[in-house]
Amino acid sequence: IPHVVVLTTSKDRTAKLWRSGECMWTFTQGGIDSAVFVGNGSYVLTTSRHGTVKLWCVCTGRHEQTFRCNTFAISSNDASLVAVDKPRSAEELLIWQRRDAGWHRHPHHTQQQLRHADRVNSAAFSADSSVFLTASDDTTAKLWDVNSGQLLRAFEGHAGYVLHAQFCADGAEVITASQDGTTKLWRTSTGECIQTLVSPDGNEPMVYAEP
Repeated sequence: IPHVVVLTTSKDRTAKLWRSGECMWTFTQGGIDSAVFVGNGSYVLTTSRHGTVKLWCVCTGRHEQTFRCNTFAISSNDASLVAVDKPRSAEELLIWQRRDAGWHRHPHHTQQQLRHADRVNSAAFSADSSVFLTASDDTTAKLWDVNSGQLLRAFEGHAGYVLHAQFCADGAEVITASQDGTTKLWRTSTGECIQTLVSPDGNEPMVYAEP
């Protein structure tokens, strides 16, 4: 198929960009674990086990920007990125917004404003990119407003680390999975726990919400 652009990752810890079967660019950053297109295909984001996320230009193959984080998520409109940085005592959430062909820290957010009391394990944006969820070892999941950075809601009730949190298809519910062996369904608007599913073998559950 002519003019098809494909992004691949490999055991050699590189990412490669291919067009019509030919390698255009090879991205390296000391060991790449994953790679995704962003910015309507204009950029590639790569992640590494060393806690960095790098932005690359598809047209030139040039490295544009580096984010230091251990967890990140990109909004569906490619306009916002949440990166989780790890200071000494808590985990801070940094919101970056795409403008002028680059990513910039949100000007209205402070480092004290967006944080969990312990390690953040996952982040996910809503379908309309207006809010995002985080799951943390502090046994909570939290709902945040992208524009203001305000904490909108905390989902509390797990007895162990919250490993995953994501929105269900219509955004009206949130689903979380915990080290305590339970999966919980929450009402997004109120934070009420609607249902608790217990893993029969006691293993840590994973979350897969229907798209």
